[in-house]
Amino acid sequence: MLNSEPDAQLDRVYKSLIVLALLVALLVFNKDIVVPMAFAGLFSVVLLPIETRIERSRPGFFDPPVLLGSFVFFGLIPGSSFRQLTSLVASLPDIEQHLRPSLMK
Repeated sequence: MLNSEPDAQLDRVYKSLIVLALLVALLVFNKDIVVPMAFAGLFSVVLLPIETRIERSRPGFFDPPVLLGSFVFFGLIPGSSFRQLTSLVASLPDIEQHLRPSLMK
């Protein structure tokens, strides 16, 4: 019976390693989904002190989630959209060069 205890511990270690490997594989193959969710969680944790401070300063006057949501919508999203649009405009000549031979066929 003493011999089965180390086997059980070794079995637990192997199972833990398998679970860790599956988690790493899940993160690698689903990074398009997992990375934005991780940033959203981090963003909510970072904004929590700001939200509580706004909530304490003006209770009932501003709804803090609406205030922060409007800041994100009107501040960050147009800025990132503008950057993506300028990047697209800069890469249009390269896109045209790649598409022209396939359109001529």
